[in-house]
Amino acid sequence: MFTDTCGHHESSLQSSLRVESNVDSYSTISDDDERTFSFWTTNTRKLTIVSVIYIAAFGLSAYLLQFIETIEELQIRSQLIQAHRTFLMKNPHIDDKVQLDTDGGHLEPIKDANWDYTSSLLFVSSIVTTIGYGNITPTTYIGKVVSICFAMVGIPSTIFILLSVVKILLKGPVILLESWIVWNLYRLHSVTSLMFIQILHLITVAIVVVFFVFLIPATVFWNLEPNWSFLDSVYYCFITATTIGLGDYVPGRTVNTTFYRICTMAYMFFGVLMMMLLIAVIKRIPIFNFEKILRLEEVKEDLQTIERIRIITGHDCNCEYSSIKVQHVTYGTTV
Repeated sequence: MFTDTCGHHESSLQSSLRVESNVDSYSTISDDDERTFSFWTTNTRKLTIVSVIYIAAFGLSAYLLQFIETIEELQIRSQLIQAHRTFLMKNPHIDDKVQLDTDGGHLEPIKDANWDYTSSLLFVSSIVTTIGYGNITPTTYIGKVVSICFAMVGIPSTIFILLSVVKILLKGPVILLESWIVWNLYRLHSVTSLMFIQILHLITVAIVVVFFVFLIPATVFWNLEPNWSFLDSVYYCFITATTIGLGDYVPGRTVNTTFYRICTMAYMFFGVLMMMLLIAVIKRIPIFNFEKILRLEEVKEDLQTIERIRIITGHDCNCEYSSIKVQHVTYGTTV
């Protein structure tokens, strides 16, 4: 009877300890979620203000370039029209619908302006994202000086804003995805490795990037650009998202609408942003992070991930973390 009572008290004590442990875990999760939410809201507000200023300067620069280059373009077009009329007067037997051969291609004397506002926006976008298609370039001295000055300010500003967005995404959706992977892996296998979790997380993010940056946009361009094959569209998406920007394929030459150009401009920023996010996820894996290999920064994020796994599972990590401990010792971080 005494043994049963002791056993009953012991099991009750263990149960209460487990309950308190779960309560502590849940409270830790709640505190962590609260900190994440606070980080998200505070930095999103700040980033919104900075983005509004950036967009205003972006639009103003595009308008300034359009104004400068349009004056030169109108003069050139006036000269072309005059040359066209002179040619027809000297050769009356030629049809007046003849096209002028300029820059190696056929161009009618009267045509839509090259430097309209949306074209100027695309040009500015190609500068600040360092894609630089080269399909449209300034021809005036003032336009070239303005482009240089804007690039000196616009490129660092764009990198700063995109990096800030990447950091917010890492603290939000990316961490939620990793937590979802950890929870499902723990339900299937109580023992796993941190490296396996990080690799699986990277593969998942890479699949999302492939679909939303390459395959889906390539399908859209393939249907809208009559002279592009699907491979050409994928090629363009890759050249754009990786900021190579060869310029051999540029959308909008046949489908020349304002909405289409604005969507193309938005895709340029989105593609570069997602590639930066993928690189940031790759850097979270120690063997792929050359900064950690070269000992340029302390290894702290793995410990935070281990703690997050403990909070999610509610256990003191029955995971195989011996390799992580060795890595921390190697990099000079004590566990």
